[in-house]
Amino acid sequence: MRSHRLIVATASALLVPAAVGLAAEAEDWDRLVRRLGAATLADREAAERQLEAAGVAALPTVVAARATAVGEAAFRLEWIQRELERRAALAAVEPAVVTLVARELPVRAALEELFARSGSRIDLAPEVRDGVAGSREVTLALDRLTFWEAVDEILDAAGLALECDTGPPPAAAAALRITAGGDRADGPHVAAGPVRVAVADVEPAGRGARVTLRLAFEPRLEPLLVRLPARSIVAEGPAGEAMPAAQRAAVVEATVPRGRRWLDLPVRLSASAVPLESLAMLRGTLEIWLAGLDHGFRFPGVRPQVGALPPPQRVAAAEVRLLECAAAGDRLSVRASITYDTPSEALASHHTWLASRPLEVFAADDGAAGGPRRAARRLEPIEQRVEARSDRGLTAAASFALPTGGAGGHVQEVEIVWTLPAAIHQVPVDFAILGVPLPPSHPP
Repeated sequence: MRSHRLIVATASALLVPAAVGLAAEAEDWDRLVRRLGAATLADREAAERQLEAAGVAALPTVVAARATAVGEAAFRLEWIQRELERRAALAAVEPAVVTLVARELPVRAALEELFARSGSRIDLAPEVRDGVAGSREVTLALDRLTFWEAVDEILDAAGLALECDTGPPPAAAAALRITAGGDRADGPHVAAGPVRVAVADVEPAGRGARVTLRLAFEPRLEPLLVRLPARSIVAEGPAGEAMPAAQRAAVVEATVPRGRRWLDLPVRLSASAVPLESLAMLRGTLEIWLAGLDHGFRFPGVRPQVGALPPPQRVAAAEVRLLECAAAGDRLSVRASITYDTPSEALASHHTWLASRPLEVFAADDGAAGGPRRAARRLEPIEQRVEARSDRGLTAAASFALPTGGAGGHVQEVEIVWTLPAAIHQVPVDFAILGVPLPPSHPP
């Protein structure tokens, strides 16, 4: 019987939000938080180390515990939160790095292992997932490659291709799949950090050329906005002949719909001094805004129109304030704002990517007199809207159907939840694509 051999290791501790190597008994983060106030120094330090080892998945627990922590536990929780936020920020901008050694392994198995270890998954076409194409054996020795470098190495070894579905939305909005190749193979491409940049099309445009760049993002990432300044583009022929960007002051900009894994950017190039059959190199710098760790900002125990509103909540580079919680008739009105430390083009854009993250309200009605309290349930939203926006954040408002019942026939307390990125990062990504063919009709 033929044996297969596979060794995979990841070189980034930030690929998976859960802790790597954390013992099962230490995964109870609430218990670890309580141990931060233990009687012995050894116990307190051990709890701190285990919470840090848990990674960014423990951040919501740490943030919630700080609200009531006192003494040394409060000091340690503040330090742990800062460390976990730092890791979360890095996780948003660093590409996954993978080491993989495989000998005579079916390509579908190599891909599945890569996806499992990197935290990113690409759909497999039926002929790869279940058919003969996925049974093709590959032998690989990949040492600390980024996710896209590893994907391309595996595809090249098995004769497969990456395909982007260009059909009408919404079905094709996120469609990125690995196929058996053939005439669907894409053009020249390069892995550039967390992005794969490929030449999807080249066509004549006046005396120059129009190049369509197709960007594919690591599926685990959530890009918000992508810009390509024309001044960063350099296009050169084999002997250094220049095809400059047609408008040096122009900026190509595209907002990435939530869940989208690829997009196209058009680049206009002016004619070179002499006719060219190909470009030796096409390079530039992408400006990508990425959402950091999503955090559920929670305001529990809020009584509509009773007393002061709870204090703001701050995580990483964002602060959320509850501005209003009021009941009128059969409706509950809620207003909240988020402010980021650093102005961002992704926020200043007229696009409403942040508005697609709704405010949520959960209510727990009082039971009958002397009876048990009912479990919290999500109130039915009636309206969600953005009241104001700036390059630092926005103010959102929402109204909900106010349920009746219980003592007094109204909701006593609600919990308000708004899940948002705790930071937004601007990431420059340099790319350089070699050997880009030009249209035969390219004029001098």
